[in-house]
Amino acid sequence: MILTLLTALLLPPSAFAEVKAAAAQPTLVVVTGDRCPWCKMLEKDTLSQCKKELQDFRVIYSTDYQKWQCDSIPTLILLDIKGEEVDRHEGYMSKDAFLNFLQTAQEGD
Repeated sequence: MILTLLTALLLPPSAFAEVKAAAAQPTLVVVTGDRCPWCKMLEKDTLSQCKKELQDFRVIYSTDYQKWQCDSIPTLILLDIKGEEVDRHEGYMSKDAFLNFLQTAQEGD
């Protein structure tokens, strides 16, 4: 499957239901902030280094932490093809920890 990397996508509230309903592949939601240094480090050190591993995922960036019910940012949320939450991680994650996070979530399917 082709990786759809939607950088800096700001989803309106109505799009939340669409994300859950239209997932033809697993989805990684990256809840981030423009002024968040840990979010920038996550993108630079982890996500940008894992493009190959994210090929089977649709990746969506959102700044609406309330909609995704996040207590802190960055937050990574994995949704299965039904749009159901499989796993979530709040805070920065190294590349190795992120790959383990993806692997664990895929084994749970």
